[in-house]
Amino acid sequence: MIPIAFNNSYTEYELPEKAFQEGLQALNGILSLFESLVNYAILDILDSAPQENLEVRKQFPRLVALQNVENILDTPLQSTTGPVSFGTSRAQYQVANFVAHSFYETMSKIFSEVDRESNVQMCQPVQQDVEIDMTTLYQAQQFSEASEHLSRLLQDKVCRTSSNIHKAHMRLSGFENPEFDMMLSLCEGTDLWQQVYFSKRRLTDTETQDGIQELCAELKRSYRSRKVPRILFSGEEICKGPSIQSRVRTSAKPSVTTMRQILKKEESLRRAKGLHHREIKKNEKQRLGLLIATSLLHLYGSPLLQNVLNADTIYVAQDKSGDTHKGTVTEAYITCALSSEPIEQRGLIEDEPVPGDPFVLALTTVLLELELEEEVIIKDEDIDEFSERRSLYIALTRLHGDSEGNIDGQYYHIIDSCLQLYDQFSDTESKEYSRKIRTELFKKVIYPLKKRYEVLSNPGELVSSNAVVSQETASSSNSGFPSPQMLSFRAPRGPMSTIAEVSEVHSIIQNAGTPSNPLAVSSDPLLLASQGTISNSKHWLERIDKINKYLNNFQRSRPTARRVKIAILDTGCDLDASCLINLGCTEARLIDHWHDWSGTSKVAIDEDPGKHGTALVALLLRVALHAEVFVGRVAKDEGELGHATEKISQAIRYATSAETGWDVDIVTMSFGFPNVVTQIRDAMDDAIMGKRKRNKEIVFFAAANNDGSNSEELFPASHETVISVRGTDHTGGFVKKYNPEPWPQNKGPLYGTLAENVPYDLGNPASKRSGCSIATPVLAGIMAMIIQYVNYAANGDARLCARLQTRGGVLRVLHYIANSGPEGRRYVAPWKFFERNEEDRLALIKHALAELQSQV
Repeated sequence: MIPIAFNNSYTEYELPEKAFQEGLQALNGILSLFESLVNYAILDILDSAPQENLEVRKQFPRLVALQNVENILDTPLQSTTGPVSFGTSRAQYQVANFVAHSFYETMSKIFSEVDRESNVQMCQPVQQDVEIDMTTLYQAQQFSEASEHLSRLLQDKVCRTSSNIHKAHMRLSGFENPEFDMMLSLCEGTDLWQQVYFSKRRLTDTETQDGIQELCAELKRSYRSRKVPRILFSGEEICKGPSIQSRVRTSAKPSVTTMRQILKKEESLRRAKGLHHREIKKNEKQRLGLLIATSLLHLYGSPLLQNVLNADTIYVAQDKSGDTHKGTVTEAYITCALSSEPIEQRGLIEDEPVPGDPFVLALTTVLLELELEEEVIIKDEDIDEFSERRSLYIALTRLHGDSEGNIDGQYYHIIDSCLQLYDQFSDTESKEYSRKIRTELFKKVIYPLKKRYEVLSNPGELVSSNAVVSQETASSSNSGFPSPQMLSFRAPRGPMSTIAEVSEVHSIIQNAGTPSNPLAVSSDPLLLASQGTISNSKHWLERIDKINKYLNNFQRSRPTARRVKIAILDTGCDLDASCLINLGCTEARLIDHWHDWSGTSKVAIDEDPGKHGTALVALLLRVALHAEVFVGRVAKDEGELGHATEKISQAIRYATSAETGWDVDIVTMSFGFPNVVTQIRDAMDDAIMGKRKRNKEIVFFAAANNDGSNSEELFPASHETVISVRGTDHTGGFVKKYNPEPWPQNKGPLYGTLAENVPYDLGNPASKRSGCSIATPVLAGIMAMIIQYVNYAANGDARLCARLQTRGGVLRVLHYIANSGPEGRRYVAPWKFFERNEEDRLALIKHALAELQSQV
């Protein structure tokens, strides 16, 4: 039976939902039966073969321990059932959490003796568990201790003549460098502030002799000389450090704007339907969330941390970066009071009925607010049922549950971990508490946040965002139990309608290492192209991401290879939209790649209420990751399209011109007209002729229609020089609504690609669009991906690249990579092309173009 179940074939069945659930239940029953048979066979040995008893007990100590549960426990076992879905039901969570903890405590007691004998630690259920980076945790602990020394020195060195308490604004830098960046108030009742860097290090005898006796006097000298000092400290000594060459002085005074004020202002702008409602860009908020969490790791337990880190206690300052690509950089600060008398930590979170760590609760709140871009409001329904009082914790569990599907799965699990840490770690007075909470924060919150931010900041590393480390950590390296570390990909939410029988599983095993090591992802093109089952449009795009990841290797080896250039003509794009921010590097890719024919804006904008153009640009940038993308606004909204024929024709001429424009290779247009528009037709014909005079070609893609059989395809998709694009679902089936009848002169192969429920926002899977207008940039991006691959791999074969970059060349390649359907429909996806090895791919291209050449 086993050889049959695990052969080398792959079989896939599409089942109705009811049949799928029945099959799933049957399979679970079979697995349960196998498990019972194995367990009873082992236990049977204990009774029937005493000579093997010792060996069995050694190999299966926990299974043996379960035989005598009644003798181990003081109280009888209890049975309970119910949903354990953290955060999705406020009322059920407390009960579910109690059940989970009771189960863990019971099992720990049962296994305590056998685990002690075999030196095994009971595995706790953790999320995205990683091997702890002891270096990072040690540095955080050292930094916290250094902050205690600095706090004592500042209290001792402030002036004694002033009754005013000195204040400090400390930048939440994440503290990768072992220094404190502060703005300190000067004494004598003035409203003057001085920036200063404090660094801890071992001081020499010379430095100690030149120590600072009074800090205020040193700050005044620095203020008058307009310099930013560095002050060194160690133990009870403090002295001037070397001059700072690479520092940029911040504003003369600290910011008085809190993060709460920023969020409220953004909410007001959003309600007023402002074109640019963000005061802080989405990617900057993601960076701030990581910095705040990392700063808490380093400051936890510090006397300088006199308040929790939330939107009311964090101040925000925005400074112009020296890097023109980055623009405005947002920094976060917290305040603390300095005095010769110790300052006690103030009230943290008032009147919270659910016990837990207030710093963790505040971190959870600010992370959720930054991601949802709205204030967390405690409603009347957020009642803790034990105390019958309103609870911030209960409000967060409600919001967390409501956000499922609206934020990406990785961030959803990060918030889930924060809420669990708050509930589980409430004994803040224990000696080991600081070490334990740091370890859990790093492992379950900060490390996943860091990896997520790295991926969103670098779309070329997108595949890594789907990789999740899953491993079982052991308490001792000599326990005799291996700790495998497997690389897997996140499973889709909800039931899948496909049951696949896979006989041979290709596991990717990675050697254990610290989290700072990148995850090893196979670059085998066969694996990248064909691994897994595409169960929805999200998975379809994730497979595109894997191919782009594979192409990164070629880009690094051939950085000077020519890039394919694509122009997209639509309603423009909003660079502040989350779908563009979540891609990362969007602004850098679109520098000098924008033109406004519908207005006079020098910066990219999209005034369409539905942000039609923005969604299309986001998809094109993602699919055609290695191409140059140019954006032209030809209409402010859909209603203006009917009067935009002159603007469209101007945009086509500009986009294809080498003398005055972009000289692109591909133009994609997701709009259409019921009749042929002479101006646009002439512009396309002129563009083709102009290109051919320079021995080049231009390829046009246009949306066919969104009205199914009710009308024929629209112009310009119906024009003979344009590749008309239809729409399919994620399985390749043509969707009737996105599959119009062609005109008689266009009776030939009809190409379509993904168009139904397509998530265009990488950070928000719930943001979806459908239609031929969506399929058009996707198909254009696929062809740009293939052309770019040939540019990388053809070893400078200019003639081959030039032949491919023609309408005829594109159509011949589409003929070979597309799957045939009824009535001449052909479904296009890049899997068939990239599942080949490199030699076969180039052979396919040459064969397709040779056929084209024979027709000339």
